[in-house]
Amino acid sequence: MEVRRGTPVHALHLHKYSDIFLGSLFTGKVCPVSPSGFRVKIKGMRLRLPKLFLFQIASLFLGAEALAGPYFDAGFGLESMSSGANYFQQPAADKASGGFAASYGFYIPTFFRRNSFHIDLGITDRLTTASISSTGGSLAMNTVNLAVRVEFWRIYVGGGYGVYDMVSRPDSGVTSLHGYPGTHSYFMEAGLIWRVIPELQIAGGVSLEYGLPTGGTSPSPSIDYGLHFRFPFSATEDAKSRGVDFDGFRYPFGFMKD
Repeated sequence: MEVRRGTPVHALHLHKYSDIFLGSLFTGKVCPVSPSGFRVKIKGMRLRLPKLFLFQIASLFLGAEALAGPYFDAGFGLESMSSGANYFQQPAADKASGGFAASYGFYIPTFFRRNSFHIDLGITDRLTTASISSTGGSLAMNTVNLAVRVEFWRIYVGGGYGVYDMVSRPDSGVTSLHGYPGTHSYFMEAGLIWRVIPELQIAGGVSLEYGLPTGGTSPSPSIDYGLHFRFPFSATEDAKSRGVDFDGFRYPFGFMKD
């Protein structure tokens, strides 16, 4: 076993005793007698498992680890929309072509909060645009959402509910956005994260957004494929720890992770 500077002592113990335990499972032999051990029976095979080994297994889930911190998230991407007529109150919106999507938000890890697994609560603003070839006009919707994200390793999934929606006037685009009383929306998202350096993460993902105007779901859905840039406020987010290491990159950041 290679021991690197800063390796926790309990990790050394875990490596030692896990070898003993796994060896006993594959060979069918009883583990060596240890003052700290006790016997268990697995499918008729008696094994002596050190108490310390069980303690180390528990420490993987309950032990000390750097906590994830709050972060600012900004993203952009390409968008495709379907069945938008009801939301925009314009029949031609059902044939809207692709457009542009952007979002920004602030998230705070609230539950579990471990670097390797945490659940974040946040607020995010989402802007979606589309164009209508038949009229030469454009459409836009803007939603303010209460959101939640679940992050594990380099994967995240999440969603949110739009508490305040805005819609553009027919063929007038972003500059005509105004409040849309009585209408709400929701979105779902998933993606993969590249932890470039402790202060920056880049995520590629896809999100689906559905409007809830009177008369049915529209758009159904608006799909966004894009990139997100995260800026953690705390250096403990993705600092080197047992849970998650940052990935590193040589340029333009000037170094490669060891």
